[in-house]
Amino acid sequence: MVKPEISKQLVLPPALTMAFKEDKQLKAYFAKLPDCKQREYTEYIIEAKKESTKQKRMEKIIPLIRKGAGLNDHYKKS
Repeated sequence: MVKPEISKQLVLPPALTMAFKEDKQLKAYFAKLPDCKQREYTEYIIEAKKESTKQKRMEKIIPLIRKGAGLNDHYKKS
């Protein structure tokens, strides 16, 4: 059985890096998130093709990061 290779290195998209430079507190909130949620957010931004879509997605995820919530947590049952 071959196990898939998982990259440990998280590459932040430029939009997220800029948001962290503008708001150091946001970076601290992001750092507190589990790796799986950090990866979820970075992939969500990277997958957007248009710059306008990336910006809309950033506006959506910033409040979620501040809450410590995952991108799809609202779908999970409590």
